[in-house]
Amino acid sequence: MNFGVFYDLTTELMRGGFWEDQRPGSVVGAITDQKGQKHTVFFTEHHYGMLNSETRIVSYIGMARKQIPSTHYSRLDRTLVTYRPHSMMDIVPS
Repeated sequence: MNFGVFYDLTTELMRGGFWEDQRPGSVVGAITDQKGQKHTVFFTEHHYGMLNSETRIVSYIGMARKQIPSTHYSRLDRTLVTYRPHSMMDIVPS
C-alpha cells in the first residue's frame, strides 16, 4: 500500500481518509490503485497531527518506504506531561 496517498504536501501531515463520493468540506484529490488506474477521491478535511495518535504506525511505515518525507516526523505534535505530586493518579480507590 502506498501511504503517501494520505500525505498532504501543504500541511506536511497525514489526512484522515477519503470518500468516493463528495461530502461537505471534502477536498478533491486523485489516487492511483495497484493496477495503475487513477481515481478521483474526496479527502476528509481533517489531518492527524499528534505523534501519539493511531496513525503513528502509518507515518513510520510511510517514511521507511520513502513514500512520505522524513520531515513529516518533526511536524507531529508531542504532548508534554507535567508532574503534579498530588494528582488524582495518587488517590487509591477504597
